Amino acid sequence: MSKESNLKQRVYRRKTNRTDFYDNFVKPLVLKRDKNKCTKCGSADNLVVHHKHYDMDTLTYYDLVTLCRSCHKIEHNWSKWRLKNDLV
Repeated sequence: MSKESNLKQRVYRRKTNRTDFYDNFVKPLVLKRDKNKCTKCGSADNLVVHHKHYDMDTLTYYDLVTLCRSCHKIEHNWSKWRLKNDLV
């Protein structure tokens, strides 16, 4: 299969089923890029892929980061605090 054909299939899947595309393609790439470790504390346990920004229409690979659940919770609380205090 050519690279162009492969890319077209990925784009098609993204348009038809974003959740499958994210879970099966994007999330593993982000975890691999971040060496299956939290980018904040280095933990390899309970990892999630966090969206730095929540505009799903402009979501990019670089807008995603690997965090452990503890750091993910802290990040969400920090984001809420920044919004509340107009520090965005």
